[in-house]
Amino acid sequence: MGKSAAPINQVAFFVGLGENLGPIDANTDLIMDKVVTNVDEAYDPMTGKFTAPYSGTNHFTVVVAAQGRQKAAVMLMENGKMIFTVLAESVPYWATSSNTALLTLRKAQQVTSLSVWGAMLTVPSKDHS
Repeated sequence: MGKSAAPINQVAFFVGLGENLGPIDANTDLIMDKVVTNVDEAYDPMTGKFTAPYSGTNHFTVVVAAQGRQKAAVMLMENGKMIFTVLAESVPYWATSSNTALLTLRKAQQVTSLSVWGAMLTVPSKDHS
């Protein structure tokens, strides 16, 4: 008899904003209120933090949108250390920007996103999605 493969630990989440946010008065934790997928419940919708349930490599993508001559900016943070900032400035109408990071995390390490001071985060309407 052959050996059976070890089970693969899987975790995934897909979140976003349900409403426009801002302008932002100070850099602050960004809590996404629209949770589409949260496999293994590693994303906490109350705090906006992802806590790695297993050690391994994780893929994070951040997309921001801005409209009406506004700026939108979000920082991706790993345990309080900035990984990258995504900035979109709408001139004159709509702008989007994105960035991706592959992070090797140990179990219980956290990844958060911060909204950046002065930014206005926009949810695209159904006509623009």
